[in-house]
Amino acid sequence: MRAVIFDLDGTLADTSSLAVGMRTPRGLLERERSDPTAWRFDRSVCDLPGLLIARGYRVGIATRAPLPYASTLLHMNGLDACELRCNTDRIDSNKVSAIKELLGGWHIPPSEAIYVGNEKRDEDVARVAGVRFVSAQAAKDGSLLANLPNLATGLRAAEVSAVRSGFSEIEQRLVDSLASGVEDPEKHHRLLDQLRAQGTDGNPALPYEILTLRVHPGIEDRRSLQVSILDSLSIAMRACVMTNGPGIFGMAPEIVTKAERRSDVELHRAYLTSLKRLFPIQVSGDGFGEKVPVRVNYHVPYRSRFGKDVLRVAKDYGTHGPSQSRYRSGPNVRLGKLDAIADIMASGLVPGGPEALVPVPASAPTQERPAGFSNRLVSRVGQLAKRQVLDVLERGGREFMAEPLALVGERVYIVDDQITTGRAIRACIAGLRKEGYEVVGVLAYSVSDQLIEDADKGLVEDPAECSLRGLPEILGIPCPCEELAPQLRG
Repeated sequence: MRAVIFDLDGTLADTSSLAVGMRTPRGLLERERSDPTAWRFDRSVCDLPGLLIARGYRVGIATRAPLPYASTLLHMNGLDACELRCNTDRIDSNKVSAIKELLGGWHIPPSEAIYVGNEKRDEDVARVAGVRFVSAQAAKDGSLLANLPNLATGLRAAEVSAVRSGFSEIEQRLVDSLASGVEDPEKHHRLLDQLRAQGTDGNPALPYEILTLRVHPGIEDRRSLQVSILDSLSIAMRACVMTNGPGIFGMAPEIVTKAERRSDVELHRAYLTSLKRLFPIQVSGDGFGEKVPVRVNYHVPYRSRFGKDVLRVAKDYGTHGPSQSRYRSGPNVRLGKLDAIADIMASGLVPGGPEALVPVPASAPTQERPAGFSNRLVSRVGQLAKRQVLDVLERGGREFMAEPLALVGERVYIVDDQITTGRAIRACIAGLRKEGYEVVGVLAYSVSDQLIEDADKGLVEDPAECSLRGLPEILGIPCPCEELAPQLRG
């Protein structure tokens, strides 16, 4: 077996008590406010997809549930998945198609795949799709994990050696290829020159290491490769390690899973440090006229796939509610994208620092805006950065009023997800200063390029622009960027 595809409701999420017609983010969020663990099975079930990915299996989720609902459940339960497929019309034949699409994308035949479900109709779906059916009970009692050992990678000894030996062996293989005669020597010479130009960098073999782990996540030396990759990542490698699917955003689980990070503090720390390099904090010192440093992880050039597009989809931007504002979030949030945004923001803060975090006030959750996205995001950032979150601002028309200081000279960061015009930030600064708070900075995931003209140019937006394009073919390993590019650009 090489692939495991899960049903969601009743298999990975305990949603049996959810009323008919409430398979929406709102239905999940209303119950969660009184019971944060309402939809979770045992932690071992939440960890299972990530543990299987770390053993080398391709793991997907195929569900009849709507995408916003499924994405939000992934966030609430901390679930890993290589891909998520949803069918909103609840027709079983379309679920069969989803399974076939996943396997086709992974180039895995149905005979080498398992579908895990909790209903008789799931068993029927598996039979029609030609895959083996396993009951959800096997996921809950541990027998599924026990019966799926680490996959043999099938890597040739020379390829494994190249991963560990690094630059010198890759360089030698290019030289040998040129000596033996190749159809496109110009490409080989270009790659050789680029690799040699990187020779003084910390890890010139990094592209090859990433490719190896993306294609063979269950490689025996996985942890060593993870550490090497996370310690060496830079902004230029963002497209190689980040995924941005319809309901998911984050570092590819083939590189590191949420389950692994939950169980390994050092690996989680290395992951956050790598995000700081992938999405480096950029500081604007004038604070939109307020002389307060504004720290952002991304300048948004409106067509960016890792900037505003992530927030637009995650928050369901559109014309919702009485104001019909296109910057107003809506009911179909996809919170599966929130965790990575919070991780990126927290990576730029020193854990346990003295400055508290003050969220920009958001409207109370409503039927049209159920998520309270900004407050949820700031809470997550506070947990990760071990910082106190002070909800001390209230909106009063165009102004913000702060609660009186509990501690004289309290130093705070104002935190928001996206700065669009800067008006709300200026009002928050004024309200906090009036009550004696010392605003030491503003922290946001992204800022409009209408405010900061120097938009981020470090991201390789298309594999065709990659300086190492062609290296995977020479080394005999497919480049995952080629397969992911259409999905990421979409």
